[in-house]
Amino acid sequence: NEDNLPSLDSLNDVIHLIASRLRRGDQIMLRSTVPVGTTREVVIPLLEEMSALKAGEDFHVTFAPERTVEGRAMHELQRLPQIIGAYSPSCMRHSSEFWSSMTPSIVRTASLEASEIVKLANNTFRDLSFAFANEIALLADQYNVDAFEVIRAANDGYPRNPIPTPSPGVGGYCLTKDPLIFNSTPFAQREGIILGQAGRRVNENAMKYVVSVVERFAKRINKPISELSVLIVGLAFKGEPETTDLRGSASIEIAKILSRSVKSLSGWDAVIA
Repeated sequence: NEDNLPSLDSLNDVIHLIASRLRRGDQIMLRSTVPVGTTREVVIPLLEEMSALKAGEDFHVTFAPERTVEGRAMHELQRLPQIIGAYSPSCMRHSSEFWSSMTPSIVRTASLEASEIVKLANNTFRDLSFAFANEIALLADQYNVDAFEVIRAANDGYPRNPIPTPSPGVGGYCLTKDPLIFNSTPFAQREGIILGQAGRRVNENAMKYVVSVVERFAKRINKPISELSVLIVGLAFKGEPETTDLRGSASIEIAKILSRSVKSLSGWDAVIA
């Protein structure tokens, strides 16, 4: 929501819809990212209350996180291992039978919560790794050093920690919210675990850095930034694989900031019609 806290409103709407049609023998699999504990503490109690059926006996519940990359979802759906966390052994058996017909391998976790953590761990780790690369770029800039050259040198022949290349922030629907969900649990709040939030701040600063580069350019050519006409090339949140998705796009956020300062602002993307 607007306070960067998880909102379960849409999930609750779906639960109510499902509960009104739930029958004995049905199977429910959650795929979207949720705060840890949601399946057991929110979804199952609501389904049981509204349907008068018992989870694990009358119907089956598993958390099987969707981890495909946008642009290759159908390809990866048939190739990536499917994570399954189940409410009961019978739930695990039914879900495994379903996914075994579609994917080459299944990873069975010990609980619903373990599978919920897997999804959050995957995306939070990716966002943090990109944040680390962007932090290197921000540091390198202070010393007039090429961050790409630094990272190439660090990675060259060194197998233990391949560092990604820097980027103007990190966009998309998953990486911009999942680290915040990761840090939203009572445990994380109580223990002061802020890695996910810290990574988000670094990647947001990477977007602001782009604006500072434009400001420095204007100063170098001795022209007010208010007289610059700017073209942003590339608007979708990523280009490999190609996508037309603008959700969480760093380019859009950068455009919003620049639009308040420059004379004119345009955007172009070869994929977006």
